Amino acid sequence: MAAMGRSWLSVLFAVGCYHPTLQLDVPCTTEGECPTGQTCVSDRCVANGTQTDGAVQLDAPELLHLDAAIDAPSDGAPPSPVIAFKSEKDVEVPAAAPVGAVSIPHPGCPTGGVMLAVIAFGQSGAAAQPVIFAPNGWALVRRLDHALDATLAVYLHVAAGIEPAQHTWSFTTTIEGVSWIACYANVDTANPIVDENGAVNAGAGPAYPFPSVSPDVPNTMLVGIVVGHGPGAPVTSWTAPAGAVERLDVQNTTTRSGTMAERLDLSTGATAMLNETASQAQDYAILEVLALRPKL
Repeated sequence: MAAMGRSWLSVLFAVGCYHPTLQLDVPCTTEGECPTGQTCVSDRCVANGTQTDGAVQLDAPELLHLDAAIDAPSDGAPPSPVIAFKSEKDVEVPAAAPVGAVSIPHPGCPTGGVMLAVIAFGQSGAAAQPVIFAPNGWALVRRLDHALDATLAVYLHVAAGIEPAQHTWSFTTTIEGVSWIACYANVDTANPIVDENGAVNAGAGPAYPFPSVSPDVPNTMLVGIVVGHGPGAPVTSWTAPAGAVERLDVQNTTTRSGTMAERLDLSTGATAMLNETASQAQDYAILEVLALRPKL
């Protein structure tokens, strides 16, 4: 209330005198020199009943108009909330202990958060690619295979009020590799992906360019995922592109590794996250990039 009082005082000072029917501000020394209905105050004639503390009384319609102008919101809608990374959980399966199912702990994720699951696995010398069975409620975004010995599968799920402690993917053969779930808040849950693209790169790198995407809305979150197969000793680590934030860098202690980086894209149109760089040459790498749509 004190702040409102001060703002009214400022407005009243700025408005100045307002008397549409009487001639005011006539110089005077005594009340008798003023027209009928006026009083001599501080050597000037003013209407009877006028405030004399430096602010002039306004009629109710003018007060209501000024009040509406002060309280009215500024033009334009408030900005949309920015997409924000919340947390991740990851699991590594070494080559010496392959498994037929991978269970990833549930990350800290608010209700309505969008979760991305990255299932990256393989088995050198495999006779066939395995079939993947995803948990209920997880939608496949894209699966990319390198020959018969490596796969990158990306899934999406919107967090509900109650979620299991872990999420399990199973396979028709045993696998090794790296997997994780990452959570993002402030994503449009009705249509979370503006655009996405993936590629298998059979080159040795160590710099691997992300494929391009073309978001048609601003403020998307570009999420880049890379998994590689390297020599194994030493294990491979990854460096994110300039301007991107790396969220994880994982290895299964032998030949398989993975990383995820993100960058907020303020513009629209074709874009790329440039290169993800491995610490050493790889046999190949599999890449996926997603543009997440901001919540309105």
